[in-house]
Amino acid sequence: MKTESEILFEELCKNREVRFSRIKTSNVSRRPDYRIWLDDTEVIIEVKQLEPGEFEEQLHSSGEDPDSPFIPSPVASRIRSKFDKAKTQIRNLAKRAHPALFVIYDTTKGLSGMDSEDFLNAMYGDEIVQVPRNLRSTLVASLIDHRFGGNRKLGLRHNRSVSGFAWLRGGPGVNPSLFIYHSDYADIPINIAAVSRIADAQFRRIEGNENCYRGWKRVDN
Repeated sequence: MKTESEILFEELCKNREVRFSRIKTSNVSRRPDYRIWLDDTEVIIEVKQLEPGEFEEQLHSSGEDPDSPFIPSPVASRIRSKFDKAKTQIRNLAKRAHPALFVIYDTTKGLSGMDSEDFLNAMYGDEIVQVPRNLRSTLVASLIDHRFGGNRKLGLRHNRSVSGFAWLRGGPGVNPSLFIYHSDYADIPINIAAVSRIADAQFRRIEGNENCYRGWKRVDN
């Protein structure tokens, strides 16, 4: 049976007239979900979804705003967990011959608070901010360090078969859309012009020092 995310992804492909096919699952090992074709480029697609968990259930019962700065979101770590279960099958099928996308759909209807920053932290590591321990004023804090910390999933030596992560958006009664976050380290990057057929927005990290925290910039407009 198809998952909610798979149904939505197929709807997206049909709406954009992008050819796709499901990849048959081996009896021996799990495989990615789809192949799509963008012009002459074959792209491997793995689609996963976040299910409502304890965090969302608490928000739903309490009526709290999921975007509140005082509520720590576990979304980035959950994206990483989903990726860990899929990375080997992506690598085995991509085989450094095809670009590959890891696609996430949020089934919590916004309660998770998922945003682009979660993808940034899932891909490149947790955000680390360092300030002086002894501040004379809490109103003005001098920043000592702002960088990516641990738990990165993409790097020069990590998962270079993955061309990027993607956020599948939409749901019942809402047309699906796709945001793509390109990897800086992909062996085979996805062509920005070609993938614009299926992507509504595309992002890449701002250029800069590798040791500094850098946000997204849009690259398709």
